[in-house]
Amino acid sequence: MNKRINILIGLAAGVLLAICLLLWNVPFYKEAVQPGLAEDQNPNPRDERWEKGRLLFRSHCNSCHYIDRSGLGPALAGATQRWHTAGSYQGKTGDEWMKMWVRNWKDVVAAGYPYGVNMAKTRAVEMNQFINLTDRQIDLIFHYVDVTAEASDK
Repeated sequence: MNKRINILIGLAAGVLLAICLLLWNVPFYKEAVQPGLAEDQNPNPRDERWEKGRLLFRSHCNSCHYIDRSGLGPALAGATQRWHTAGSYQGKTGDEWMKMWVRNWKDVVAAGYPYGVNMAKTRAVEMNQFINLTDRQIDLIFHYVDVTAEASDK
């Protein structure tokens, strides 16, 4: 009897895991929620970086961030400029701090970078850590964000 119960529990857990894996990358909103943004329309079809960035955005950022308005996380339009403008600290540029933030925001706060410390204080929800993203991948994500935001402003 115990063996049957264990088998049923194992099957139920396997089915639940399969459902979670299937839903992992499904966006739970439609672009219509973001009027004016055509996130799937590449403004320059020859721009391969935009397409790669879009795919990375969808798989890493989409669940918490919108381009043009706050969600669980802040709007990402203009983020590269905001971090750049925040400036250097302890020998790193604002751009370097932004990439460090994306990978592990807690390291930025622990280092005392003022813009990062302030960002951490403004959100009730902690950002996920993306320690495996490379500089190139982060650049592609923000290229997609910046180009899409710029195209929607026109």
